[in-house]
Amino acid sequence: MATVYSNKITVSVAGTTYQYSLSLSTNTTSIPATGGTATFTAVLTDTTLNKPVPNTVVTLTELTTGSSSTATTNSSGTATFSVTFPANTSSNSVSYTFQASATPAAITTSPSPVTIT
Repeated sequence: MATVYSNKITVSVAGTTYQYSLSLSTNTTSIPATGGTATFTAVLTDTTLNKPVPNTVVTLTELTTGSSSTATTNSSGTATFSVTFPANTSSNSVSYTFQASATPAAITTSPSPVTIT
């Protein structure tokens, strides 16, 4: 099984080549010290066919803590996450790093081994 992370990956499955792109964006890169909410949007695209990939579970992971949440892509290949950040009681800034990942069905349903090239 191969997983697509927020970049581009090419996967060969039994002679068939799949190329996917998973992009991750957010509506803000700065949260006030009092805390707040940010919306993250992950878009999964089959770049071989130039089509969105619907009905695929995307996982958004905060890399420092390992905490994660999941959402399923809609017909446009988009999964949306709402992340609430706590108030920062420290005098220092706190940084969070996020990564999105997904395993498209064409990869997971293949009966053959998957080779990442």
